[in-house]
Amino acid sequence: MSLIALKWFSRGMFMVLILILMPVPISGESIKLSSINLRMLERKGEPFYSIGMNRFFVYISENNRDNLTPEEYLKLMKASGMNTVRVFVAEPGFEPRVGEYSHYYLNRLDNLFQIAEKEGVYIILALFDHYAFRFRWSESAYNRKNGGPVSYPYQIFTLPAAIAYQKARIKFLVERYSSHPALLAWEPINEVNGVSPDHIPMVLEKKNWHDICFRWIELISGYIREIDPHNHPITVSLTGDNFWPELFFLPTVDIVQIHTYRETNDPFKLLKVIKNYASHLEKMPKPTIIAEFAPRKEVRERAKFISFGIWSAWAKGMSAFPWTHKNDPFGDLTDEDFQQFLPLSRVASQVNWNRPWQGSQEHKFHISPPVELFSCRIGNQILGWMAKFHPSFGPVTVRLKDLSGSEIEVFWFSPDTGECLRRELTTLSLTETLFFSPPFIETIALILKIRE
Repeated sequence: MSLIALKWFSRGMFMVLILILMPVPISGESIKLSSINLRMLERKGEPFYSIGMNRFFVYISENNRDNLTPEEYLKLMKASGMNTVRVFVAEPGFEPRVGEYSHYYLNRLDNLFQIAEKEGVYIILALFDHYAFRFRWSESAYNRKNGGPVSYPYQIFTLPAAIAYQKARIKFLVERYSSHPALLAWEPINEVNGVSPDHIPMVLEKKNWHDICFRWIELISGYIREIDPHNHPITVSLTGDNFWPELFFLPTVDIVQIHTYRETNDPFKLLKVIKNYASHLEKMPKPTIIAEFAPRKEVRERAKFISFGIWSAWAKGMSAFPWTHKNDPFGDLTDEDFQQFLPLSRVASQVNWNRPWQGSQEHKFHISPPVELFSCRIGNQILGWMAKFHPSFGPVTVRLKDLSGSEIEVFWFSPDTGECLRRELTTLSLTETLFFSPPFIETIALILKIRE
């Protein structure tokens, strides 16, 4: 689609969609952790399943595809079924001198929060970004050469003068945005461990760096908890494919993020990565987001890669956000990429998330011909998503074992449209329950509702 066509599409055809999917302005209580499903968020007592993306400087048009304005971009997100965007405070421009904050960036952040409230999109706000400290250190206000308090990036986590400036900035931002209804969560820094491994003196071993990052997150997340009167969730992140369970289990960390770039080309290899993380997180009693994953710009099956990521995460009770940046190797979302989210939002709305998490369920399925299966149980519901290894139009046979109850109601959905393809009621057998899917080519989703 050309630039002119895209602008017409976002301002024209999407206006038709918006009439159907009118954004509901955000108002009232902030989003909290669910008291029933520990892996879910809620708002006003209702479950909130996060569907979204990374658009770290969405409030600056030049950073968006086709230079879309923040309002145009969030309208596009909302019309595509998304409800969450993860953004960063701009580094190093936001704080040109320590303790001084740019009116230019503040005005744009203020505008973004107003647009998000209007469109019904929630914001995860990263208060710092490791990238600037690691790759643009010469421009940083924290650099002693620029009048800052430290000589090396890693010292921003250790020297009291640097931490005092950080706390002042965090206090300023918390006071400015904590009462805003569009705020979903605080993130102390994007990818805490990425700040400066290249500059650490030899006397600091890798373990010490781990401990320094851990202690800083413990300190700063505790400080945010102390000063935020609305007690918004706090989330943390690590550079791609690092996994520190002890960090995620901190009592001041509410939402777990996984960033992965282990696979950026093959959709089926991505599934193995997500399944591996889902296994590691099986016992994690917190909401989890695969908060950065992405296909490279040149990948022919970009939309399929994104679809596999968001649907496999959904079937494990998680969310997945693609990373987007028009000027890096992964690019911004294309029209086809955006189209993957609306079907997911339709199916996710059919799940009663306000039920206890009961873990993975793949072991209860035997499917022929073999497929890649993702599944979990939430209360009396079993979610499932499957992908055929060899796409061909036809059904699969499902044998379900070891389920107690009298009947199951089976709903089959198309991941391409979100349409319910079939609904059927099946009597549960004491040993094995047999049923068949509708014919499909490559992927299909299902929700089983068990009747006692």
